[in-house]
Amino acid sequence: MPQGIVIQDSEGNEFVWVPVDSVSKGANIRADDIRLGRYTFNTTNGTPTKKQDADNYTQTVLISSYQEKTNNDRNTAAKSLSTFVDKTKDNGGYYLARYKASYKSSTMCYSKKSTSTRDSSNTSLIKGMLWNFIAQPSAATVARNSFTSSYVESDLINSYSWDTAIVFIQKYSGNSNYANENGKSVSSSLENTGVNQDRVCNIHDMASNCLEWSTEHSTYVSGSNYRPCVHRGGSYWNMSVTFSTRTRYYANTTFSNAYHSFRPLLYIK
Repeated sequence: MPQGIVIQDSEGNEFVWVPVDSVSKGANIRADDIRLGRYTFNTTNGTPTKKQDADNYTQTVLISSYQEKTNNDRNTAAKSLSTFVDKTKDNGGYYLARYKASYKSSTMCYSKKSTSTRDSSNTSLIKGMLWNFIAQPSAATVARNSFTSSYVESDLINSYSWDTAIVFIQKYSGNSNYANENGKSVSSSLENTGVNQDRVCNIHDMASNCLEWSTEHSTYVSGSNYRPCVHRGGSYWNMSVTFSTRTRYYANTTFSNAYHSFRPLLYIK
């Protein structure tokens, strides 16, 4: 059973290959194909339902109040959603950071096991520390700056990459209901990324530790507060937040706290 192919760069950053089936127009699609798309997951058994195929990325498809936009709208959108979709289909997959981001510099991150954590006291970041207390636009900027080279583009996770990774994990990890995991089932306190027992298909901490910012956008308005920024994943602080949950926060340029982090992705140029 595949457990996720891991690549490592010269600095020790690790990424896991998420395979995607790409079929030509008119070809048969098998029931077990992993198709790049935006999904919802049954809250009882984790069964995925595709709501938007990546071929239709330019269309507005709301999942509750959430959509993947191609332009910035208070939150930061994907660097180039069209390029991500095309390159993922051309190359049969994309790379997801094996770990939540840890601090390298003010503009760059690592994808390694973190060496320490920054708790609610919000102490200063040091090299190798789990990178939390970061707002969505800052997370997007750091993610896209950190690993881009002549071979790959890096960006913040988008809803296609996140949802398709769940489909992959549930198919190959032996846990067909991983979409309904939550952080407190793994650990009830903040930990260094990569050290607890939440590892599936060689990917760490997607259902635990910190929530993760994405490029997905929300149209949700509560009172006078517009809440465009969407995070994903499970968190140690809230038993009700599960791995597949979409949740929004309103302060798109400033909102950050101890239980928000981020995870880059790579796609081959």
